[in-house]
Amino acid sequence: VAFTLLSHASQTLQLGTVVLRRATEGLIQFAERRDGLRVKGVSIGVNAVAKLLAEKDAVITLTSMPWYHVGGPSSSSTSTSKSSQKSTPSSIATDLQRIRQYASLDAAILYLSAKHAGLGRTLAEVCSAFGTFGTVRRGNTTTALAEGVQDAEPLVRPKHCSKSMQELRAVVPEMVVPPRANASANGAVFNTSSLSSSLDGALGAAPVPVEMESNG
Repeated sequence: VAFTLLSHASQTLQLGTVVLRRATEGLIQFAERRDGLRVKGVSIGVNAVAKLLAEKDAVITLTSMPWYHVGGPSSSSTSTSKSSQKSTPSSIATDLQRIRQYASLDAAILYLSAKHAGLGRTLAEVCSAFGTFGTVRRGNTTTALAEGVQDAEPLVRPKHCSKSMQELRAVVPEMVVPPRANASANGAVFNTSSLSSSLDGALGAAPVPVEMESNG
């Protein structure tokens, strides 16, 4: 899931294979050193989301991976297997939090990889490339999507990406400020002090609310 999200966002931003390869290597390094991809401070408010899903008898869908059934196997009007019944509001909310942590880490790594390659994208652009998530009525997913996604919000917010950058600084410091700056696309040497300044600005960006709230 983490790699699929990373690959999709990289394609959306048209960053090319070199940046994607570098970002993938960074993701692997983080996972090896941290023994996982969890990011502290990135939360959706699992209990609140589970309550909302239960009240609406809904599931979560991701615009970047519409085929992925958050919380368990896909269910449809023709599927009555036991496995499809395991998708409870609680399991969906828990899986969504995991995916949001993956996406936030992906966004931070992709942002840095693009900067190092001289293909800078703004933090807002990178976060936006991961799409949104929202609720759809439980049951036939095709019909539910046609009716529209409700409560949609960004999968990655700048606040989450900033927290992931802080984690990267501690776990994979060379990902943030490499020993030698890579050459940019036009042959000029990329200025690491400029990168540090841009990161400090990104990390200091004003946060926005994280919790998914019910409109009802």
